[in-house]
Amino acid sequence: MLNIQHDVKNDTLKQATEGELCESDVGDLHISANYKETQLAKIKPGQKVSFKVDAFPGKKFSGKVDSIMSGTGAVFSLFPPENATGNYVKVVQRIPVKIVLNKDTDKEQMLRIGMSVVPTILIE
Repeated sequence: MLNIQHDVKNDTLKQATEGELCESDVGDLHISANYKETQLAKIKPGQKVSFKVDAFPGKKFSGKVDSIMSGTGAVFSLFPPENATGNYVKVVQRIPVKIVLNKDTDKEQMLRIGMSVVPTILIE
């Protein structure tokens, strides 16, 4: 399962006690799909993507691969995991792939931030 995300563009300074309201335009939503590193061999920016949203069974949406992140999510986290147990265990990592929606795929603007989707990248 993956989440639809939104880029926040306004830089504002917040106090620790203040809440935050995100007023967003649903027109610039994107999907962050975390694929296994073993699945990335044939994925390239520009490839077509078909995806389903759990909230709307039977409806298909479309988009394209925008970019592949330059590292795993763990590398860029605030506190990266330190798994130094002395034993070597190879764990397949997940790399975020950014998928942008086609302009005409969500005419009714039904998609919202945080919805779960199942994407399929069309390999040619």
